[in-house]
Amino acid sequence: MRCGMLGRIPIVLVVAMSSTVARADFILESASLGNTGQSSGTSAVGNQFLGSRFQVLQDTVVDLVGGHIGGRGSLFAAIVPLAGPGANLPTAGPSEIETVALASTTFSPNATSTNVELTLSVSLKPGYYSLVFGSGKFGASGSGFMPLDNTELGKPSYFFSRANLDPLIPPQWLDGGFDHARFVVIGHSTFRPVPEPTSLLLVGIGGLGLVGYARRHHRGVRDGRDSMRTRPGSAAGGS
Repeated sequence: MRCGMLGRIPIVLVVAMSSTVARADFILESASLGNTGQSSGTSAVGNQFLGSRFQVLQDTVVDLVGGHIGGRGSLFAAIVPLAGPGANLPTAGPSEIETVALASTTFSPNATSTNVELTLSVSLKPGYYSLVFGSGKFGASGSGFMPLDNTELGKPSYFFSRANLDPLIPPQWLDGGFDHARFVVIGHSTFRPVPEPTSLLLVGIGGLGLVGYARRHHRGVRDGRDSMRTRPGSAAGGS
């Protein structure tokens, strides 16, 4: 009898979904890594910052930033919001980068170029951003350079800052200015998936099957007990 009951257990399809999906991925990779060990490139110094743009399409957490860079002393890396798509520049001038940066870190590069990866955690909403390297801000005081022999991936978009000859005029952001530099931002997107209607239907059908089985099983057990109570001589040993 027990085997018969097991045979009538309904098959239930369970749809398992994680409330959060996370996978580390490149948010920005402007170029693949070229030859390391170089000693020259476009300068990233106190009066010239180097930046590369990127877009975020959904809520994202940045885990690492980096690039192909060398130098001496200390440099900064910062995530800076942009004014909008295309060739737009940071929302504040180079002199005010500390006031608008969403996250920053400092590091000491090797004298010859290496592929640098730096821990930098920040949550980003959908929008337009940039990774900026330089010195003279965030406590960095060294000088760096980014080699330009890397192979570009897609169509990266760069910009830089330049100091004016007139010290009374603050430095400004300019579009372009260099290419084939390697900027990297690595992170993961987070979102709450919405179950498809068919998945909800299958889960609902499975739940109804379990309820139906429980009711039938309970009724069968109750009927069996009632029949045993009313059957005459059911407990007699027989002659």
